[in-house]
Amino acid sequence: MLYAILRLFWKAAALALPAMAIMTALELFQLTMIPARMLASGHLIVRMCARLMGTEFSFLDLIAYGVGIGCIYLADSSKT
Repeated sequence: MLYAILRLFWKAAALALPAMAIMTALELFQLTMIPARMLASGHLIVRMCARLMGTEFSFLDLIAYGVGIGCIYLADSSKT
């Protein structure tokens, strides 16, 4: 999804690495436990943001992001 949003503004050749960097930063942010604490908030919007960010770090998520971004990049760059 992040790749698709960034694709609105940039060409495909410049997107794979920034998209992966953003997703890696988001996944590493989960190690701070801030999103997990946000999940315990009394405010609905804060809990929704915590769910959207994710609350637990997983190395497998990083691999899945890399595979997904790589696949969409290949599909996107092959049509141009």
